[in-house]
Amino acid sequence: MKSLINIPEKMKALVLYGVGDLRVTEVDVPKLEKGTVLLKIKACGICSSDMPRCFVTGTYLAMSFQVR
Repeated sequence: MKSLINIPEKMKALVLYGVGDLRVTEVDVPKLEKGTVLLKIKACGICSSDMPRCFVTGTYLAMSFQVR
């Protein structure tokens, strides 16, 4: 999709690689698709309730279930 502004190919992201292993990493900027938007974020934070997942237990476990 054509953009009206110049969108870089890479952006910085805080990635959780493992328990206690948070790193600022260069990642690909998501591609714009029809019906989507891309926002430029100036600042963000980590919720204190997420700190145990970052430094103690690791990421969320995705639960799968069947909808009937």
